Amino acid sequence: MTIRDSLSMDSRTVDSYQLGEEIGRGGMAVVYRARDRNLERDVALKVLHEHIAQDPDNRERFVREARAVARLHHRNIIQIYGFSGPDSDFGYIAAELIDGPTLRQFFRQAYVAYPEIGVMLCAQIADALEHAHGEGVLHRDIKPENVMIGADGVPRLMDFGLARVLDAQSVTLTGSLLGSPAHMAPEIIEGREYDRRVDIFSLGTILYYLCTGHLPFEGTNPATVLNRILKGDFTPPEQHNPHVLRGLGLIIARTLARDPAQRYATAGEVSRALRAYLGQLGIERAEEEFQRFYAAPDDWMAGAGPRLARALTRRAAERAAEKEGILVRRGVYMAFSGPSFETPAEIRMARLLGATVVGMSTVPEVITANAMGMRVCGISCVANHGAGMTENTLTGKEVLEEMAKASGRLIRLLTRFFGEME
Repeated sequence: MTIRDSLSMDSRTVDSYQLGEEIGRGGMAVVYRARDRNLERDVALKVLHEHIAQDPDNRERFVREARAVARLHHRNIIQIYGFSGPDSDFGYIAAELIDGPTLRQFFRQAYVAYPEIGVMLCAQIADALEHAHGEGVLHRDIKPENVMIGADGVPRLMDFGLARVLDAQSVTLTGSLLGSPAHMAPEIIEGREYDRRVDIFSLGTILYYLCTGHLPFEGTNPATVLNRILKGDFTPPEQHNPHVLRGLGLIIARTLARDPAQRYATAGEVSRALRAYLGQLGIERAEEEFQRFYAAPDDWMAGAGPRLARALTRRAAERAAEKEGILVRRGVYMAFSGPSFETPAEIRMARLLGATVVGMSTVPEVITANAMGMRVCGISCVANHGAGMTENTLTGKEVLEEMAKASGRLIRLLTRFFGEME
């Protein structure tokens, strides 16, 4: 009896699994919602297409995927429950069932205004890759379609169908260029030796996509895309999206480096870089923050502007203080150079940004107003006039009202400011 015959029967069973509706389909397999009758739980059952299952090499690669992923246990990796044995009429993998969209289905263009969303997600996928690489497993096919987000707001990496097990003899696939062209590392395209950094490159393409709404390497056909990858030809992400700060742009560019030696050496390094970037914006726990966003995206974005503006202002003050030799103590910024504040240029040197400020059209105006003791939006605005200290304070309600009105403009302002400072 063939696989097709078996799946056409009223029972619609595959070994101990009762098949439900089809939930996905690809070039190698069909994915069904299924019921494990032995353990009485729902699973995602990935069943090889018949013409593929009949090929011994394909069956071997399919079993290799199952064994590779079954040894991985991580919050951000789909869990494998079981797979077909050598005597089964089918080739299948039973995996954790995720009720949620793929990353491709989840993404909305509106999210590009907040690149932090993509950073929070990719930091978690980088953690998953660090775990897989530590177990000697490369994914080799990272793309938005292979990341699912559960109802709990946890992204999970799935579909290790092209996985390579580093500590086992690999299966040779002659004449095949496997993977998704837009996310494929150049060394794979060229047929060179490769290592875990191919996954870092592919992760970089997802990060770029989430932060800009574009793939880094685009073209009218696969040949054009592959050629652009080989040339390292991509538009800097900040040119697509002005909300991508230079620090994030540098992280993305390093993941997409043409030369593997110029990329991050490990996925753990990528995760640490992304989390450090988030920390500068006041986001300390990427996992929890992403879950809050996923539970109520519109509410999260509505409140993110003022919060990010406050963090960006603090960062601007710290960066400016470092550049101008200003001592920072308890949020009060004091210049040692003793500027007289006679000109805006001298006022700018002081960088007296001890408060959250909004609504000004340029950074010099913000610094001038703050340093001259003008009423600006802030919890505590301290200015040193040389002869003494003055302080202006707004109520918390006034601060929130002003922040809500001007946060978007301030974020754009500070984005330009960081570009000047770099």
